[in-house]
Amino acid sequence: MKKLIEKYNLPQSTIFISSYPEKNMKYSNNVCAVGGFTKNTIEQMDKTRKYVVLTVKIGNKPQYYEENNVLVCRIIDRKNPLSIFSLCRLLFAFSHINNVIIEFEFGSFGTVINTIAFSFVFLINKILHKRQFTVLHQVVQNLQSLTGHLGWEAKKSIKTIFFDYGLRLYYRFITKLSNNVIVTEEYFKKILLSITHAKTEKIVFIPHGVDTHLTKFDKTQVKKQLGLPRKKKVVLFFGYLSWYKGADLVLRFARQSTNKNVHFIIAGGPSFTSGNKMYYKKYLERFIHIPDNVTLTGFVPEDEIAKYYCAADLVFLPYRVMMSSSGPLSLAFSTEKPVLLSNKLMPYTYSSDFRSTMKNVKIKSNELFMNPTDLSLMKRLKKLRLKKLTTFSQQMKLTRNYKYIARQYLHCINSYDKSIGISHKTSSFNLKSYRFSS
Repeated sequence: MKKLIEKYNLPQSTIFISSYPEKNMKYSNNVCAVGGFTKNTIEQMDKTRKYVVLTVKIGNKPQYYEENNVLVCRIIDRKNPLSIFSLCRLLFAFSHINNVIIEFEFGSFGTVINTIAFSFVFLINKILHKRQFTVLHQVVQNLQSLTGHLGWEAKKSIKTIFFDYGLRLYYRFITKLSNNVIVTEEYFKKILLSITHAKTEKIVFIPHGVDTHLTKFDKTQVKKQLGLPRKKKVVLFFGYLSWYKGADLVLRFARQSTNKNVHFIIAGGPSFTSGNKMYYKKYLERFIHIPDNVTLTGFVPEDEIAKYYCAADLVFLPYRVMMSSSGPLSLAFSTEKPVLLSNKLMPYTYSSDFRSTMKNVKIKSNELFMNPTDLSLMKRLKKLRLKKLTTFSQQMKLTRNYKYIARQYLHCINSYDKSIGISHKTSSFNLKSYRFSS
């Protein structure tokens, strides 16, 4: 391990603290979805640099291994808050690395106690004078909107007031100790500024990336491979079986449907972060009795993700709450699939790239968004202009490809590197010219 530390302990290296999938994988059921986001980002970053990923264990023992120009250190135990100190020891060991990117999502590193313990990581980075960029993958204005997801009573209570106050303090703490806080939609920047009262330039909007390397499959062939009805229209929901994602609403639509020519796919398994909680197990009981017009897949392995998307005629995401940028929506853009979104996701239109793409394709809000509790989905399906929605996804794929997103992360890092006298060939790239040439 000492030789590995010496090899990667360089001023131009970057530390990522994040969940992270196994070797030679991007999308894994052993870590939360942030892992795939982080790996996609690193793979598109400057290849002349080295990267260190401090991440969660898979199994009981720590692991240290190299993957291309990345050193992966699996030292965080999601069941043991004290394992955070193993992470802190490595931060001391990598004394020459100045830049740390923290990919933060509540639940990524374990329970509430683990999340509180994780605050020491921010403090240690500050003590070591490391420049830390925190990517907030969830921004929640109030927890009352998430009571169904958390298993709490729907009405406002002392519990929600207490945790709302604690959440706001945590956001302020993170923002105070970070050099920049990165959010994946402009809407979240607006919320975070109202909570933390930080300077506008401290909160940076960098969109959720789109994986442009997913394989495309012939629709007829993959329907046959996956055992789907070949002559029916397929509506796909992709993602963990979560209340806030509205997975159960898809069942409701399917049960209400009288159209025998439409088949629904619920492609996903139990939530990685909520799986063992009693209230969540009760929620999962809704998926025991599945109607004949629904295919419930369980967790979709990496080599089948693109197949389910390619088999679909429409990707339907009936989210109840928008608290993060949707990974399944990003995958719909990857596979250039038409999407129909819950009107709870309308804050996407705050993001300039999303809004301008809608304008370019001439899509109105009522063509892209619908009320997730409205049972008139089947009527909407008849009126949808799928070609226009497909063009929208194709353009968003170009706009948000991970190459462009990774360059924006490097732009943040390089701004600091210039100030301490480190130069890189990529530090003077033109974002606008790169975006349109990619």
